[in-house]
Amino acid sequence: MGLSYQLELLYDEKWSKLNEALKAHEIAIRTPFLLSLNKYDEGDTEKWYTDADLKVMIFGQEGNRWELPADKRPIPADIMEMYQEFYHENYKEDATGKISFPRRSSFFNLGFNRFTNSIFDFLREEFPTKRAAFLWNNISKLAAVGRNGTGVSVNSFTHQLEQEFFRVIPDEIEILKPDVLIFLTGVDEKYNRYIAENFVIRDNPIQLSGLPIKDVAKLDIESVKLAYRTHHPADRSTRDDRQMWYHAILDDLKSNLREILGE
Repeated sequence: MGLSYQLELLYDEKWSKLNEALKAHEIAIRTPFLLSLNKYDEGDTEKWYTDADLKVMIFGQEGNRWELPADKRPIPADIMEMYQEFYHENYKEDATGKISFPRRSSFFNLGFNRFTNSIFDFLREEFPTKRAAFLWNNISKLAAVGRNGTGVSVNSFTHQLEQEFFRVIPDEIEILKPDVLIFLTGVDEKYNRYIAENFVIRDNPIQLSGLPIKDVAKLDIESVKLAYRTHHPADRSTRDDRQMWYHAILDDLKSNLREILGE
C-alpha cells in the first residue's frame, strides 16, 4: 500500500467529523493542509521520497492562499492533489541536482530553500552517493480566512477542534518516517504548544552554538532522529540573526549525518 494512499485513508477517517464540528459552530476555514507524495512522474511516483537516503520534513505555521479550485470537491483526495501538483510543478532539480522552490514567499526563499540547498551541498561534498528528499508541512492543518483572502492563524477554539477531530500530524510522521524535522514555526508560546501537542518531547530543549534556547534549539522528539525549532523566516529578525540561528541548526545536523546515513 503506497504512502499517499495511507495518508488518504488517515484523512478520510477524520474528515466528516471535522467538517461536522466546523459547520455546527459556523466556522469558516481555508482548505486544510494535506500531504501527498505523488508527483505525476513516470513509474513509481513515490520513489523520489521512499528511495531517499535522508528524509527531511520542514514545518511552517499554517496554510496561506491554499484553496481548492471551483471545479474540485472539498474532499481529501482533491486537496491532496493540490499538494501533488505543487510538488510536481515546483520540486525540480537544476543542472546540479539541487532542489529549490520558487522564491515567491519568505518561507521558501529565506527558509526552506536555505536548508535544502545547504543539505544538498553538504551531501554532494561529503556523501556523493547519498540523496535527500524534502517535504513541506504545516504545524497547523487549519487556517482562518483573512480579510484579503490569505490564510491566518485560527483562534484557540478552532485549534481545539483540530486537535479533537483532525489530529493527523503524529500519524503523518508514523507513515512517512522522516529522519529530520525542522520547525520554522516561530518561537512564541502558541507554536511551541502546537509542537508539544503533536509530538512526544522527551527532555528539555538543547542549546545550539551557545545561542539562546528561545531563538533556536534542538528538540529530543520520540521516534525522530533529529529535530530543531527556530524563528519563522517572515518574522522581524535581522538577516544576520536568522543566518546565525539557521547556521547553528545546519552545523548540528551535519555533525550527525554520518550516523544517520550509516557511514
